[in-house]
Amino acid sequence: LRADRQNVSSETQAAPDNAGFFDTLAEAHYQLGHYQEAARIEAKVVRARPGDRFLQKQLERFEKAARGAK
Repeated sequence: LRADRQNVSSETQAAPDNAGFFDTLAEAHYQLGHYQEAARIEAKVVRARPGDRFLQKQLERFEKAARGAK
């Protein structure tokens, strides 16, 4: 999973406007237990695509985990 996160990180640098890459990066952070970082990244994605319900649900999930981890 760490290698996947690095690969996605490289992809986000190559295509900084691709919400899918950033959503995947946020999911990788979530899976690694980096809930606050996942929420931070996903919030940027949602701001870029506010009408996307899937991304909004992802953000809610990440934020809930981040609140529980504190």
